[in-house]
Amino acid sequence: MLLPLDEPLKIGLIVLACVAGAPFLVKEVQASRGDLPTGVGLMFLLMFVTILYVPLVLPLLLPGVSVNAWDILKSLIVTMLIPMALGLLYRAHSPRARRSGARC
Repeated sequence: MLLPLDEPLKIGLIVLACVAGAPFLVKEVQASRGDLPTGVGLMFLLMFVTILYVPLVLPLLLPGVSVNAWDILKSLIVTMLIPMALGLLYRAHSPRARRSGARC
């Protein structure tokens, strides 16, 4: 309410504020030299919380809006889970990664 934004921008800001996690979280953890397994675990926890939390809270913040948890899950599978699984498979079967002990 404090920002003079058009209605679509206000809705987008509310949705963005409600969802947890981002696909680039792993790279942020890596850049900060943090604990990568903890960062990945937190990312998956945030994805799970988002699937449960958003369909409950968003209709309260935006009256008349209905949110389907399955649609959120499909989006997270495509944008986060599949790329993560492919990267882990590549790393597990890459002779270079095994030989050098490279970390993600």
